[in-house]
Amino acid sequence: MPGSPPSISVGAVSNSQGSHPAGFLFTLWSAPGPSPDGGNYFMADGGTAFDGTLSQTISGLQVGSVYNLGFWEAAGQEDCFYDDGVNCDPSNGGGLTQDWKVTFGTSSQTGPTMSEAPHNSVAWNHVVLQFLATSATQTLTFLAQGTPDIGPPLLMLDGVTLVQAPEANTSELLLLGLAACLVARAVILKRRKPKTSGASPS
Repeated sequence: MPGSPPSISVGAVSNSQGSHPAGFLFTLWSAPGPSPDGGNYFMADGGTAFDGTLSQTISGLQVGSVYNLGFWEAAGQEDCFYDDGVNCDPSNGGGLTQDWKVTFGTSSQTGPTMSEAPHNSVAWNHVVLQFLATSATQTLTFLAQGTPDIGPPLLMLDGVTLVQAPEANTSELLLLGLAACLVARAVILKRRKPKTSGASPS
């Protein structure tokens, strides 16, 4: 995957804006370093002109259960001078923003926004999002989003995991409910306790 510089050439890419032949390069001004998950990782341009998604269909889900979706993310900026011989830095010295839009079934969430100054990178960090399974089979999709298009903002993704969240223990919930009732009853009894006069009997 990408280095700083040069990057390894990638295969042919096609999206709604057109096609790029094999050998299209992405070189980072500053690399975030190796993925904590190890090995290769996925990189995508977050500009709207490159709107391809990474997706996988997952089956065997428990309908009505909550799932923890975890992944590692990082971000950087393409070195257009090296790749294309032109300047593509944000205008007025502005920074870049990047995030992953994650869709699981019919539900979508946006991960934390990663921001950096030009020619810098955002170190790897781990993200966990929760999704409710509404079907036994659902498609998981990642879409890279970033600004400005001219940056261009590059996002990295690795170590995607999907684990069913543990269900709350029924006995623990009952104990918590009982404790709450006892506290409420104690407060009520305290409020009802009659006040005693400090005067001595005649």
